[in-house]
Amino acid sequence: MVQKSDGGYGYDTTDLAALRYRANEEKADWIIYVTDEGQKLHFDTVIDAGKQVGYMDPAKTRYDHVGFGLVLQVMAGGEEEGKEESKKPKIGKMKTREGDSTKLMDLHDEARNRTLEIFRQRMKEDEEEGADKKVQVDEAQLEQTAEVMGISAIKYYDLKQSRIQNYVFAYDKMLDPRGNTGVYLLYMYVRVLSILRKGGYEPEALAALVKDAKFTISNKSERELALALLRVPEQIDLALTDLQLNRLTDQLYEIAVKIGEFYQQSKVIGSPEEKSRVLLLEATRRVMHLLFSLLGMKTIERI
Repeated sequence: MVQKSDGGYGYDTTDLAALRYRANEEKADWIIYVTDEGQKLHFDTVIDAGKQVGYMDPAKTRYDHVGFGLVLQVMAGGEEEGKEESKKPKIGKMKTREGDSTKLMDLHDEARNRTLEIFRQRMKEDEEEGADKKVQVDEAQLEQTAEVMGISAIKYYDLKQSRIQNYVFAYDKMLDPRGNTGVYLLYMYVRVLSILRKGGYEPEALAALVKDAKFTISNKSERELALALLRVPEQIDLALTDLQLNRLTDQLYEIAVKIGEFYQQSKVIGSPEEKSRVLLLEATRRVMHLLFSLLGMKTIERI
């Protein structure tokens, strides 16, 4: 059906017209449709029709459908019926209590507020441990940090999933400072910056070091971290080829894990290998910043 009786047009007609415009007017080299996985058949059909009527030449324009699964949540109040030992939480499509679709801004606000609460709780614990010592904190800076970490945590939690699979959204897992989360990655990134600051390696000093010093590998942890950094170009290429962004999140997490192992085995400031290890940390900082940027995640310098 090309046109409905009321003069309107259906999805097939409009998407076919859009394909013709993109391929012939905009001269697109690559058309990527990003929708839920359930619409793949529709777009495959539109593309096949476009080829048959000459709207698109596959030799000139590449087509891909980037499908994604549903975001689910544990439903409030319920368990599946059955024997006591086999009861499981009910899982359903993510919605508000009123049954409406959850707005992204609401997710953002909740993540920021929870992160802010975690920060304040830790400050309270630090004050209690230090008895009469009061922790001085810039409230505006605290809120800004919570904002960045909250948004980055949401983005990372979504992008690390295999995009064609459904997944269950959970704030506690998303904001966990341990494990494969955006919060953990930012902690490790800040840790790199902290070591560089502690050694007095400001940008000018780092630039001079990169120019004059030599990097050498002296133990296994240095080697493993360096190899993780060297795998990044390949993973970027594969992410683009396969249209799977979780390749980048996996590589970023691997680097963070290798940083932890490096810290456990390698002293940096004051060691005979200080300059070489600072070079490795600076390379790590740059690569992590690049991956954060590619994933649309902002970074912070202190926590």
